[in-house]
Amino acid sequence: MRPGFIVRCTPYTICMSEPAFDTVIVPDFRDATRVGRFEPQTLFFLASWIEHAGDARDWPVHIACIGEPPTSVRRLAEQCGGRVSIHKSKEDQLGRFGNKLCAWDIDAQTSQLLYLDADMLCLSSPGALAQFIGRGGGCPAGLPRVPESYWVKIDQALGLPEPNSKMPSTFAAAGIPLGGKRYGSENAFAANMWPLYNGGLFFVPFDAPLPQLWIEHWNRISELFNRDDPLWVDVVLSDMTALATSLRQLQHDGNLDVITLPESFNGRWMQIVGGQVTLEIVSLFHAVNLFRNPIKDAASLYDGLDQYTHQLRQKSRLWARRVALRRGKLKTALSMLRRSRAAQATLSSTLRKLADKHVLPAMQG
Repeated sequence: MRPGFIVRCTPYTICMSEPAFDTVIVPDFRDATRVGRFEPQTLFFLASWIEHAGDARDWPVHIACIGEPPTSVRRLAEQCGGRVSIHKSKEDQLGRFGNKLCAWDIDAQTSQLLYLDADMLCLSSPGALAQFIGRGGGCPAGLPRVPESYWVKIDQALGLPEPNSKMPSTFAAAGIPLGGKRYGSENAFAANMWPLYNGGLFFVPFDAPLPQLWIEHWNRISELFNRDDPLWVDVVLSDMTALATSLRQLQHDGNLDVITLPESFNGRWMQIVGGQVTLEIVSLFHAVNLFRNPIKDAASLYDGLDQYTHQLRQKSRLWARRVALRRGKLKTALSMLRRSRAAQATLSSTLRKLADKHVLPAMQG
């Protein structure tokens, strides 16, 4: 047992009338460019929570802001019953993703943290997550990112055994071949990779020492590789490597039961295109690159939504092409395109309704 890391977190029966999680997002408002991305992302998350959270509406929602938030965020947070707090950047503790650690600085109302990236949308009630209280975990990463040889080196340095079970990356589960020199030869590993969780959603009891261990592992992993390593960004700069090893450490020491969530709790576009889930059954949808190009004002809000839909269309075509050419599955590729077109229309309609009803009024005051 590691000194200073003793905690026993076991599942227990939840009274559904009690809040299950403190749900936390950490938007960054330190300059105009960040505001142009995080303001609309935060507003769409809050709007979607108001409209679709269902029985999870009683869960405390926290907007842990880096810097002073725009008035629109405070306005919509009040309508959502959300708690706004302001924090200093913690990028020095966990690289550029260190601000996620601010999730532990909120005034917690429950025993359990549910961290979400700001570009998450609530499409239906995530209330079923309450069955996992007392446990920790998340959903698989989209890409394998960390090759097997790197994992072996990391595990040796941290004193971790090889994991008993592996997991498929989201792309592998969706049947979409990886592309480019970086991943072209790793499709087999992508289907059976070391546990690696998407950093956009994770949950853990507040009394589990995950943040301390996360920082410790990140620092130790960063010492194993040189900055000129071609995989520095994926292996070291990313927060997901140390998150994965920290969760494994807690489970290995018998301090935390770590699980992998069903896909519907953190739906992503490749899963929609691949047919693993539909928007109708996804509770939390990770809208990666929503407002990748910052908007300047409320007038450009709908242009940003159109750009996002265009990105999804481009991705869908690229992935379908890979399936058709690399795997010779033309019918599968055509099915992917049909699914993506229908889902694009549904998602676009949902976003526009949220914009009309909540987001634009909040921005215009």
